Amino acid sequence: MSRLERIGARLGISEAGLGMVAALAADAPEISAAIGALAGHQQAVGAGVVLGSNVFNLAALLGLGAVVAGRIRLHRRVIALGGTIAIWVAVVSVAVVSGALPDAIGLVLAVAVLAAYLVLLGTEGRGSAARAMDAIGVPWRWQAWLRSAVTEEEIELEDAIRPSPGRWPDAAAAAVILVVVVAASVAMERAAASLGGRFRVPEIIVGGLILAAATSLPNAVAAIYLAGRGRGHATLSTALNSNTINVVVGLLIPGAVLGLGPPTAAAGLITAWYAGLTLAVLLLAWRHAGLTRGVGAVVIAAYAAFCGSLLARAYSIAVAAIPVLAGLAALALLTRLHPRTKPFRGIDRDMATTIPEDFRDLLSSPCCTLATIDSSGRPQLTEVWFLADDDGLALSLNTARQKVKNLMQRPQCTLFILDPAGPFRYLEVRGDAEITPDDDYEFADKLGAKYEADVRRMDQPGQKRVVVRIKPARVNAVDMRR
Repeated sequence: MSRLERIGARLGISEAGLGMVAALAADAPEISAAIGALAGHQQAVGAGVVLGSNVFNLAALLGLGAVVAGRIRLHRRVIALGGTIAIWVAVVSVAVVSGALPDAIGLVLAVAVLAAYLVLLGTEGRGSAARAMDAIGVPWRWQAWLRSAVTEEEIELEDAIRPSPGRWPDAAAAAVILVVVVAASVAMERAAASLGGRFRVPEIIVGGLILAAATSLPNAVAAIYLAGRGRGHATLSTALNSNTINVVVGLLIPGAVLGLGPPTAAAGLITAWYAGLTLAVLLLAWRHAGLTRGVGAVVIAAYAAFCGSLLARAYSIAVAAIPVLAGLAALALLTRLHPRTKPFRGIDRDMATTIPEDFRDLLSSPCCTLATIDSSGRPQLTEVWFLADDDGLALSLNTARQKVKNLMQRPQCTLFILDPAGPFRYLEVRGDAEITPDDDYEFADKLGAKYEADVRRMDQPGQKRVVVRIKPARVNAVDMRR
């Protein structure tokens, strides 16, 4: 997967585009196993692998990732944009698997939306994409929103996907590894189907639980790796893109060519779980502007219930209780290993949250010190330029800088403004950072005007700017001369 990312970097693909490349590479085992099953006329196994692995992805990447990280902060625009594509593809899969929609029509509907999404990611809503949106009458406010959503998605992925440009050995190695993965996945599917037939294991269990989990285990490892290093914000886009590619490449395309067979209640059950859990995760992520440990626990418990429902349909209620109880036990263990953090209860009304009038002269100071917290919990301090207005204090920052990545994971920060006339008078402003894209350098130009500087010249080609606005939650105004 890393070699494919390096090849993409060599081709100049954006972070969001590299995320799609990474998702496609990670999906190779599921897709190969599903196509192998469909080619062998085991439609229940093929559909089960794809849709069951999608449910597993939600539990592993999002549920487990949130439990390990404690909290994963996400941009609501990213949730809305990626969620819209994910829900559309999930609804199409429900319609196709249930027989309400022909396989070929479902494929066209899914590919059309996915293609538009890929163009949007590749162009960042500019150039040909902007001209196309103008031609079909997309309002400029919607276009600006889409560009901002893509920028925010790239900010979330930038820290997790930063490959160096690849060379021809990377392309050769990637091709060899891909062939090996495909061959191994097909062999694993054949072995699982053969053993399932010998021991009379229903096909939906072989595909929806056994092969789905086995082919998706790397996603669980990736979730722990990213969350443990403070990069959990990349998991949402990764999970949604992975599931979308799974359905289109592993189910709809081979289904249109080979056929999915007549609808079955078991396949419909898995599809309903996939669509329902996708919608539930997106709603919870939107409500909390991210994923909390509690939400992660709910997603993991939902996966245990999903396993139980499949086993209940295939065997008995008693057998179905096993994964549910195991899921609850694992949930209790994870919660024990990762103690719950204290929730934010809001601003203490006894604290000063406004800057006193006799200290507002410091807002014209040439610079201030920004304090953020890195992934290891250590503070990082940086001198920055700033502007003050009625909404608080605002900064213009380059997304490649570590302080932006710190604020993406932990928005709590402090600005320290020292009186240039003497070190005995200062302002300390504590608050939460709100990050919004500044693709057109509108705010950066305004900030540059204050300092008589061209901020654009400070950035390298391809780098982006964001506006970081700090609304005071507590203000300490100190004058030690008094």
